[in-house]
Amino acid sequence: MSDIAAVPAKKPHFLWIEMVRLLGIWLVIIAHTGTTDFLQRLFDVLILQVLIFVSGYLEKNNRPFRETLTKGLKGLFVPYLLLSALLYVYWLIMDIIFHRDIYTLMPTERNLPAALLKPLIGIFLSNGQYETPYSMMLAFAMWYLPVVFILKMAHRVVMVISRGNRKYYFACLAVSLLLIMAFRNYIQPLGLVIPFCLD
Repeated sequence: MSDIAAVPAKKPHFLWIEMVRLLGIWLVIIAHTGTTDFLQRLFDVLILQVLIFVSGYLEKNNRPFRETLTKGLKGLFVPYLLLSALLYVYWLIMDIIFHRDIYTLMPTERNLPAALLKPLIGIFLSNGQYETPYSMMLAFAMWYLPVVFILKMAHRVVMVISRGNRKYYFACLAVSLLLIMAFRNYIQPLGLVIPFCLD
């Protein structure tokens, strides 16, 4: 009997979260394989938000700000930067050094230094598009990592400001939504792009 009492209790396992994650991963794959416009819109409106919700469902609200920042940097932001840097080196070696003859400069690049800068700007902006006139994201599917990191940090800031008060929490969320709507309607049309997918 004493042996059984010595066994530490297992952490609760939420099977439904794992199933939602699995379904979400499959739907992301399907949405990126050239599906219909309806499925693409469904992905943009619903699936992406569900995956972000699941990412934050088990977030501890009482975790100190510094711990949230450290865990987010180690688990999301640093891997994003490291993988992006590795892909940049690979792209530099394969496209610019070994296959320079088949790499065509875009009209906006004009010269090789501008071409070398475009992927670095893409890493900084993390806009989720392979190429824009001013940036190129070599791992464009990885925009999700900085977004989840920033959402976790924004949630932590809201929790600190509201101090656990539900009214203040919802007031902070309302202000955040108003800021997002203002940005999308008034600032984004001007062409302003904010780093790491904050927009």
